Amino acid sequence: HEFVSSRSAVPFIADDIMETFDDFRAEEAFRLFDGMAERGQVIYMTHHRHLAVIAKDVCPTVRVHDLESVIAAARSAEAAE
Repeated sequence: HEFVSSRSAVPFIADDIMETFDDFRAEEAFRLFDGMAERGQVIYMTHHRHLAVIAKDVCPTVRVHDLESVIAAARSAEAAE
């Protein structure tokens, strides 16, 4: 967070770093991400659906991409051709 405040913004990418967090810690991490997103792009990847729910609760402007839905839509489009 301090890094971005003194330099040009770079994307922050994290892959399942909250896997062992309880809900309280996850909420606090998402609050931190929300603040970081004011200065740059934050990408958090997880397969834990409950974390997506927490992110939506804590960060109302979060954009969640569900890859299972994207894959299903692509397969459906292919089948329709």
